[in-house]
Amino acid sequence: MTPVEAWKFTGHYPVPHLYERYTFFVDAATGQLLHVRNEVRSADVTGSVKGWATPAGSVCTEPLGPPARPDVPGNSPTLQCMPNILVKIVGGESRYTDALGNFSIPHPTPGPVTVTVSVADGLWVRVDNFDQDGPELELRQDNVTPGGAPVNFEFNPPPDPPPHAAYSHATAQVNAFIYVNKIHDFFASRLPAWGGLDYQLVARPNVEDGCTSQFTFSAIEFPAEGGGCPTNAA
Repeated sequence: MTPVEAWKFTGHYPVPHLYERYTFFVDAATGQLLHVRNEVRSADVTGSVKGWATPAGSVCTEPLGPPARPDVPGNSPTLQCMPNILVKIVGGESRYTDALGNFSIPHPTPGPVTVTVSVADGLWVRVDNFDQDGPELELRQDNVTPGGAPVNFEFNPPPDPPPHAAYSHATAQVNAFIYVNKIHDFFASRLPAWGGLDYQLVARPNVEDGCTSQFTFSAIEFPAEGGGCPTNAA
């Protein structure tokens, strides 16, 4: 390669979540572009999302497992992966978790960031909490260093001392998210060409109305505990 005299200059696009910066080398005699160098070095924000949800028995194994039980005393929640939930960098990129609840979000700019996740932001389910006592569960972590330690979120953690209280409205939200996802994946694995459930279904736990769950054509509704019935979102 023969050395040539060249002009060197840089250009950048300063929008945080779309940040780009390049160095250009142009032949000083001919004006020909000789080389472009990308100056952005992304550092991923990685981590996982899990939640404490009511365990479900297996009815698809031999021999048959124990039947599923609702969120009642003696059937405390267990820590479970939360796939297909959207994790966001505030002012930056976002990614859905994989089948094990893990995520990796590229971030091109230096400095600490804030990362958030909500049960209202599922790929296949949007939890719409009916409870008057509080909104949908949401978690955030501030001052996260891209490329640093993993960011691990845990919905509905056990109290100190454990265990969880039965009939928990928070457990109902996590249950609704996890098990609507499981239902979607069950049908998708058996009817991959169908796609009839490939949309964000609204799941509404903690409804204060009777003992029977129902589909209202716009949402699945799960009554809270009451009237002699346990919570239906289990």
